[in-house]
Amino acid sequence: MSQGTLFLIYQIILPIFLLVAAPGFLIKMRKRGGWKVSVWERFGRYSDRLNSTDLMIQAVSVGEGLIAMKVIEELRRADPDLTVTLAVGTATGRQMAELRAPSGVQVIYAPLDLPWMVSRCLAVIEPKAIAFIEGECWPNFTRQAAARGIPMSLLSARLSPGSASRYERFPAAANLLFGRLSFIGVPDDSSLAWWSLLKLNRPEFEVTGNIKFDPTEDSAPRRREKFEAILKPLFRGQKILIAVSTHPGEEVLIAEAARGLGLFPVLVPRHAERSAQVKSQLEALGWTVVRRSRVVGVCERSSSPHCLLIDSTGELRDWTAHADLAVVGKSFLAKGGQSPVEAILAGIPVITGPEMGNFKNLMKELVAAKGVTVVEGEALRAEFESFLDGDAQWGEQVLAARSVLERHRGATARSAERLKASLGS
Repeated sequence: MSQGTLFLIYQIILPIFLLVAAPGFLIKMRKRGGWKVSVWERFGRYSDRLNSTDLMIQAVSVGEGLIAMKVIEELRRADPDLTVTLAVGTATGRQMAELRAPSGVQVIYAPLDLPWMVSRCLAVIEPKAIAFIEGECWPNFTRQAAARGIPMSLLSARLSPGSASRYERFPAAANLLFGRLSFIGVPDDSSLAWWSLLKLNRPEFEVTGNIKFDPTEDSAPRRREKFEAILKPLFRGQKILIAVSTHPGEEVLIAEAARGLGLFPVLVPRHAERSAQVKSQLEALGWTVVRRSRVVGVCERSSSPHCLLIDSTGELRDWTAHADLAVVGKSFLAKGGQSPVEAILAGIPVITGPEMGNFKNLMKELVAAKGVTVVEGEALRAEFESFLDGDAQWGEQVLAARSVLERHRGATARSAERLKASLGS
């Protein structure tokens, strides 16, 4: 099938798909606070107050937005006057971006990939260069940007072996998505080998390292006074256990494994809108649950175990700076896993479940270096007891994990250099 035929099919199917998916999409946005900002931006209706920009970065989710922030900070160190538009795709991604975006960076919703919506976005923003994070390239967007002569880059380019195999069989699809890019930065040599199978028409490749894993100074978690103030009335001399980006059922699994061991659980659900449900589940088991947003006046000394539930967005990184041990969510009762990087940068030991497929390469390095502990859910309590006993392995694990991240040092700077070159062109 030719690229032109495939593009025509895409143009026919996409509007149908969007119509079918719209109700669920809008409900999800409402739950996650997406109505608090202009939802119409998703349909190409942007405020006249938006400015044209030097660089536009598309980063759909919270994780991709954090990668974008590292690149933006690196670029702005060299050129404080650089103007940037960060286009996100989720309500939580937008909340995080608006919380952390420095002056000179405007945050918008990326348009849906329909021709007139994309055209309106590009006409308003008028970027001199565009960068996509991890893989968010869309056919209409790249087609129109290429027609305007805007250079496009893909940073921290993710490509699983399964996706590479499918694209290899359908090169027209690969070129429809990635063939108009001028540069693709890949995290490691094995990723470069997979990308090379695609035989794309145009892009130049470079192994830049993984930006997400780059231990830059700005990426290190920092202790916050307001977090200390929240913890102080709750603290009873326990070690602090942080449960990172948990998915349904994992909050109960982790908290119950820690019950009675001298650990104080700080639970950070991946989606803050689940907080009420998580609170009810834990209270049914006898926990006194303090919500981060309602901490004032609820720190009475009850005899039941306490835990802190983080029901805010964009604060996970700095909460890890207050913890002694981390457990990574989406790895026990869901598949894919969440990032262990913030906890590693905070200098604390990390425990994950077996389902960390989204971080396969990193986990392979960490396991080989003995920089992470991987267990089934039922073994969590034994690992918590080992940690509290002060076994030497935990300190050694912290050093080993940090050495793995050091292999990616400089990835942000190398990626920023390529973007500066595209702006110059």
